[in-house]
Amino acid sequence: MKNPAFQFYPRDWLSDPELQQSCASTRGIWINLLSHMWFSQDRGKLSGTVQEMCRLSACTEPEWLVFFEQNCRLKFADVTFSAQIVTVKNRRMVREERI
Repeated sequence: MKNPAFQFYPRDWLSDPELQQSCASTRGIWINLLSHMWFSQDRGKLSGTVQEMCRLSACTEPEWLVFFEQNCRLKFADVTFSAQIVTVKNRRMVREERI
């Protein structure tokens, strides 16, 4: 059985310089994605179309594009596109799941 919650470290969240350089909507999208990643069948990873990712992260497509652009520059997550599918990974969650 998967754990029903993940530990949230406010100091880590607030002291991550790459994430803190992003705008508030990007940080909101990221915490929504982290929550969904926790319950994902492949913990720490989500894949879907841009529209599906927007629904999961409760954002608009323009907000998603800002999230993507900021992540490309700041590298706080692993985000890839392949054949119209977006894959988002949280490095820490993936690493901890392997252990």
